[in-house]
Amino acid sequence: TLEARVTGSDVEVAFNDWPKNIRENLLPVDKSFILPQVIEDKSPILLTRPCCSGKTMFLSMSNDFFEVPRGETLEDKQVRYRDTMVGAIPGFIDKYCGRYPVIRLDLKESDALPSWHIAHFLEIQGEIDASEERLSALKRELCEKRKLIDTDITSCTGILKSLVQFLNAYHGRECILLIDKLNAPILAASKDNRDAIKNHIRDMLAPVVKNTEVLLSKCIMVGVNPVNPTELGFDVNNFTALPLHYALRKSYTDDFLKCGDMLYLVVFGFTEDEVRKLIVTRVFPGPGKEEMVDIALNVARTWYDGYYVFKNFCIYNPRSVMNFIKALTEGGACSNEAEVFAKAQPYWIDTGSTELLTQMYNELKKINPSISRVLLWMGLDYLSLKNSIEPSASPRTSIQVELSESFGENTIQKTTPYFDERTKEVTVRIAALEDQDSLTDNPTLDKFMTMAYCYGYLTMIREEFLVIPNREVLGFWTQLIINKTGSPDEPSLLRDSRSLTESLVSWNLSEFCDGLEQDFLDYLAKVDPGTSEYSYHESLLLQICLGVDPSQYDCRSEFSVDSGRTGIYLIPKAKGGTGILIESKSTNKDEITDDDCSSSSADADPELLTDASAAAAATTSTTVRSSQDVQGSPQGGDRADRGK
Repeated sequence: TLEARVTGSDVEVAFNDWPKNIRENLLPVDKSFILPQVIEDKSPILLTRPCCSGKTMFLSMSNDFFEVPRGETLEDKQVRYRDTMVGAIPGFIDKYCGRYPVIRLDLKESDALPSWHIAHFLEIQGEIDASEERLSALKRELCEKRKLIDTDITSCTGILKSLVQFLNAYHGRECILLIDKLNAPILAASKDNRDAIKNHIRDMLAPVVKNTEVLLSKCIMVGVNPVNPTELGFDVNNFTALPLHYALRKSYTDDFLKCGDMLYLVVFGFTEDEVRKLIVTRVFPGPGKEEMVDIALNVARTWYDGYYVFKNFCIYNPRSVMNFIKALTEGGACSNEAEVFAKAQPYWIDTGSTELLTQMYNELKKINPSISRVLLWMGLDYLSLKNSIEPSASPRTSIQVELSESFGENTIQKTTPYFDERTKEVTVRIAALEDQDSLTDNPTLDKFMTMAYCYGYLTMIREEFLVIPNREVLGFWTQLIINKTGSPDEPSLLRDSRSLTESLVSWNLSEFCDGLEQDFLDYLAKVDPGTSEYSYHESLLLQICLGVDPSQYDCRSEFSVDSGRTGIYLIPKAKGGTGILIESKSTNKDEITDDDCSSSSADADPELLTDASAAAAATTSTTVRSSQDVQGSPQGGDRADRGK
């Protein structure tokens, strides 16, 4: 098994800077076990992973380990790695650490694309005294091409190959080429410039990547979206694409470490063992904290886990986990589940991709409003799958996946298909996006779901279905669906959800009860939740999540307090706002009378009511209220009536 190794002494992390983390003892999780695999195979590799999953950190680690020392001695560099996981491999550090020239390009950093970075490396290498005839000739060639960069970028496409040849000759060893955000410039380009940008990248990279066995020790490219290698001029025979889902039909086993490329499945993101050890070492150290560790892990699992890499194995979003752990260490130690839940927030959603997805969604709704219905049913699937005891459970909404190398005239959807509420089936194609028109100008359900999956807003189960991965992402979809109100073509469920929740937060309880009897029960008949109380509970939870204004309330469910477990609760985000707790129960009775409900309010122990209001207050750092505050809330009536 791969034993998690947690290091560092602080919760502060430089997410994209491996050398800083390792020098300043900030490294949260040691991922150096991947380095032997990085250097073992010469074939170029493309790794596509969601946003904020550790791609840049991985390249930063590879760069720092393999690159010949600059500004330090070889011994100093190698000493830094003696205590890492790779240091346990006999002879590996002495043989490989600090022994290679490395070129690392970030294709998103400059409007001039890779040329700026080539110029940067040329300035560094310009200090080298190249006295040999071959080196002198290469250096002169580089200098001539360097002069053209600022005036004629297209004439400099061969500069990368020249730089590789120069460094290979000088160091007597082939370069390692690391490329970050491979297709970012293509997706960011306007329609008029996209072909030119793609051709420029192809002309620059292809001469090197196609001749990896001659020019490079290793070439690793990372990005978010799938890439069709033929579009960039790569030889398919020597190119290996490893998307997030490439092993989803396989089960996680203890001997997977012998499978080579499988190691890439756990180098991006955190495993559950790593998250547990982080919580133990950074948040709840010492004996007697086991219960709080389990509580914090369960919250982290609900909010940040769910990205499948094997059919029975998920990884966590590392940026969200570290922000969650940092929040747990601030303001004093948490002492109960409610306080831990209050620290869980969406930490990575606003990374830029939300704007594009929102634009695509709004355009798709104009073409076919059934897109809202697709997302509504996916939200229900998240709630049902999360609580399923069957590891092989499938979503009731069949967002089925077809994997394609790229979108073509015969595969891409011309129009968004209608989502059949009877069969609850729709097929989505996941493929390369780099050769498409502007995603917002010509959106399709294929493109929309591909973007959502690649950026981490959906995950794939068994290479068959797309589902929402966790609570953090569910919040994004909920906000997206209810963002625009009053649309005549919005689904009736969305309108009913908004009406139901508005009556609740305004304390119009008679209207709320009417909504439960009419709209909610009608909706349940379509959902077919069966006889499980939990299914009814989760269906009501989703309706409230869809209807509540996320800027006003945070909607959550099922956490422990001293007096028991709550059902559904709404936490006000404004200081002094009124918190709402809902407990749902099932019964075999055909009719329910007021007497059946009276014991939950008028006959309830006043101390429990006080505890309930205190529990609601404990779930947010901005709302601290007493039971008297609840009694005096506007539109509230007396406390016993509100208990019903």
